Amino acid sequence: MSKQPLETAAPGVAATRAQAATRGRGVDASAPGPRLVVDAAAPVRLAHRVVIVVMGVSGAGKTTIGLRLAAALGARFVDADDFHPPESRAKMAAGVPLDDADRAPWLHTLSAEIDGWLHHEGAVVLACSALRAVHRAALRRDPSHVVFVYLQITPAVARARLLARRDHYFKADLLESQLATLEEPDDAVTVDADQPVEAIVADIVAGL
Repeated sequence: MSKQPLETAAPGVAATRAQAATRGRGVDASAPGPRLVVDAAAPVRLAHRVVIVVMGVSGAGKTTIGLRLAAALGARFVDADDFHPPESRAKMAAGVPLDDADRAPWLHTLSAEIDGWLHHEGAVVLACSALRAVHRAALRRDPSHVVFVYLQITPAVARARLLARRDHYFKADLLESQLATLEEPDDAVTVDADQPVEAIVADIVAGL
């Protein structure tokens, strides 16, 4: 299960920190929710246990951005796609959209994982679609320690990225279903995911 990475190499942590200090473009920093404290030492490390959920439709770059963000923050990266049961993967591979009955056991598993991370992990970055408000409510196990980052992307860019993927079970034809399901959050750090990778990561760090 490979995902086509977004083009453009990520900067070093020092560059990410410098960009984060000077950038505001593409970030909705006024969104309600916990403001995270970062330690002064490099790499940028969160000062308390937290789960950062990088959300959005397929093609927004959740895995690529999540990996780069985790590296910048000294956090563990987890991909929610790895928790889909085989029958759900088979449906998506066949071009059949998942419904909430399909997502319910997946969300239950992720919620239990988040509970464990908040008790035993320092910081975790979770790449997860979390398309609907009810999905995000299920994952927001502790509002003071679970933060959502919304990768807001134009449909044309998302589709182009999906078409460039190889050997991934999610098909580009399912994007329209996800866009129809998406309920954009008003309580997340929102960034412009049409940007290059390093700009997205810098904007997220600035908004946390």
